[in-house]
Amino acid sequence: MLAALTIAILDGMSEPKIEDLGWMTGRWECTVWGGIWEETWSDPKGGVMQSFARHLVDGKVAFLEFGTIEKAPSGLTHFLMLGSLTKEPKRAAFVCTSASRSEVTFEDPKNDFPSKILYKKVASDRMDCTLSGKGDPVLFAFKRVR
Repeated sequence: MLAALTIAILDGMSEPKIEDLGWMTGRWECTVWGGIWEETWSDPKGGVMQSFARHLVDGKVAFLEFGTIEKAPSGLTHFLMLGSLTKEPKRAAFVCTSASRSEVTFEDPKNDFPSKILYKKVASDRMDCTLSGKGDPVLFAFKRVR
């Protein structure tokens, strides 16, 4: 947590706040892993942002993801539930380690891949999300749909 605060202060921000991530709000799409990834983020209201995503391959859902970004005892945290609600989902928690007005990084060093998730505002209608850790990084080059 101290590292996240130090980085945020050096970047001209105090402790990262959910309201600073409003640029992520909206519906986003990109081509990745042989299909289309759709990701939707709610407005940062009430101290929480919610997301849901699906990976479509040949018109069929191959993967689902549900998440929130919210304040936790360890700081601003990206909580994820991966997989299907009808099966045993995998859960993960990534703590914010750096943030600025146009990017945010979440990390969970105990997770092999990804251990780091970086969201970066490229333009008002473009956002990159890079997953990294053990193995090759994966870039989600999102374009705003709505």
